[in-house]
Amino acid sequence: MLEWDTAVDLAVRAGLRADDFYRPEHRPLFQTIVELRATGHPHGPVDVRVEIEALPDRKAALDHIGGASYLVRLVQQQGMLEWAGADAAKILELGRRRRLMDATLQAHLAAADPAVSLEQVLAKLVTAGHAEAGVGTHDRAVDGATFALDAPAIPPALWGAEYDIVWAEGEALMIVGPQGVGKTTVAGRLILHRIGLAEGELLGMPVAVGGGRVLYLACDRPSQVRRSLRRMVTEADREVLAERLTVWQGPPPADFAREPGLLTELCRRYGADTVVIDSLKDVVAELSKDESGSGYNRARQLALAQGIQVVELHHQRKPADGNKRPRSINEVYGSIWLTAGAGSVILLWGDPGDPIVDLHHLKQPVDEVGPLKILHDADTGQVSVSRGVDLLGLVRTLADQAAAAGLDAGQPAATVARHLYSLDHAPEPKEIERARRALDRLEAKWLLVRKDGIPGGHRKRPALYYPAAAPGGEPPP
Repeated sequence: MLEWDTAVDLAVRAGLRADDFYRPEHRPLFQTIVELRATGHPHGPVDVRVEIEALPDRKAALDHIGGASYLVRLVQQQGMLEWAGADAAKILELGRRRRLMDATLQAHLAAADPAVSLEQVLAKLVTAGHAEAGVGTHDRAVDGATFALDAPAIPPALWGAEYDIVWAEGEALMIVGPQGVGKTTVAGRLILHRIGLAEGELLGMPVAVGGGRVLYLACDRPSQVRRSLRRMVTEADREVLAERLTVWQGPPPADFAREPGLLTELCRRYGADTVVIDSLKDVVAELSKDESGSGYNRARQLALAQGIQVVELHHQRKPADGNKRPRSINEVYGSIWLTAGAGSVILLWGDPGDPIVDLHHLKQPVDEVGPLKILHDADTGQVSVSRGVDLLGLVRTLADQAAAAGLDAGQPAATVARHLYSLDHAPEPKEIERARRALDRLEAKWLLVRKDGIPGGHRKRPALYYPAAAPGGEPPP
């Protein structure tokens, strides 16, 4: 009550909740403080007393222990601010131990009753374990109006901005690619931005700094992950790395598909609001089976429901006809539920050790980002855009070529798509549609002029796009 926002934030960040307190009267006090903090109101002793007195159940609990005078005694027994985080973690642990003890006692009594099936006994234990992993559903229900009408039209971006979003808040990002193309490097740079150690943009897009720790599950070759990260940091970064990043080395204690609550449990244990899984094959066995894919997706969604942001490293299916780049989400390895539950999937493509690799956006939260050419600096671990596709420049170039040949300078979306995606065949409808949307965004900014086509019949003609006479100038009449 005296250390204001800092102490409350430390407690909430640790995952502390009201029923973690042993003394029942402390539970409504803590809940009241958290609620006042969440609504931006002060929460000193007087504020807490006034709020509690307006709630009959909480007022009765406070009156039972002495009312306002008890709040005065609590204030007189205040601890040091630097203890708040450690105290919250200890109270959290003790509260969870008590609840597990209660659950095991109930399971013990049920196991001794022949009328209770063994499956029911096991279900009690599993339910208790999941509840302590933070996967309960009691606090995730909202009314329909809030759910449907209060959501933003464009999701908040963790990596990206406006319509160009690689990683959206509350949606998992999957980074796919063969070995040696820099998946771990990109994940490492993303982590450093997330904990506030890297400045500027990552691949031309901003990254939101997180409020908690990042948990990196270095399940696959942790020594290689260590070397990769070591290139990117210096001794001056030691304090921030110690405070904001936790690295788990080796496989997790159990398969995430079989124990869906374990992912959230690990994040809560280390106070993480972001988790990077390197890689999926090391946390889930038999990825190709839908049962495993569905089980892992449940683990992922439970973590997201608890406000934990998720990044996953994965690989593509082996191509049947040589080194062929995947062009669709269906070519990501494993059960369909792995990609179905992800909000965004990007593909890094190249040969092992290539200094320049391709980035393709296979699944998008909003609009497609790229394609991009990514330049890796092997000495520093820096990644940058070597060459992106300048869509406006592409249209101008194609228009100039057409005009020089005596043809109409207008370009249909299909022609732009073929050059945009470096295709050696006719573009698919989905590729044409993505190109059309990108062209329409430039037309909305008056950088291109669109001339609608003729639909249907033998005279059918697609819409054509022309470079504006002056970028950003007046729209055509």
